Amino acid sequence: MRPGLTTCCVLFVSAVLCAAETALESPWKQVPSCTVRDLNGRTVSTKQFTADGPTVVVFWSSCCPTNVNAIRAFMKIHATFADRSLPVLAINENGGQETAKVRQFVKTEKLPFTVVIDKDRELMASFNAAAPPTFLFVKKGGVIADTHAGYFAGDEKKFEQHIARLLR
Repeated sequence: MRPGLTTCCVLFVSAVLCAAETALESPWKQVPSCTVRDLNGRTVSTKQFTADGPTVVVFWSSCCPTNVNAIRAFMKIHATFADRSLPVLAINENGGQETAKVRQFVKTEKLPFTVVIDKDRELMASFNAAAPPTFLFVKKGGVIADTHAGYFAGDEKKFEQHIARLLR
């Protein structure tokens, strides 16, 4: 295994264990107000994006295999709810120097989401997300209803449950 991949996996597992503890008693109540630009250069306000709800905010990284598997699995589940309006704000945590790689990933995978890059992990800190992948299921008015930190095979069922609760 390559050293960079090993480090990514070790950090991921550590973060997931930490996030799993904090996810039980989530400090998130309301989506914080942040303004960023998406990959197309459009201004995106987190408050406006989530105001009409329901929406999903996901922190992810295209350089970590676990994150890639999580985003692919979530895309499949999201597609099963295509008849319902469920916008997704996908906040990439690769860092600003990898914008070209993120654009290529989004194009190749045909991500149907609004994608922004969190260059300095400021958004992740604002949302109090421990590590990618972290999913926030947001009700109308920007109230965070559910969270899901990490990804393991089989989490697709949990994604379905979170989305079904959100769309009720």
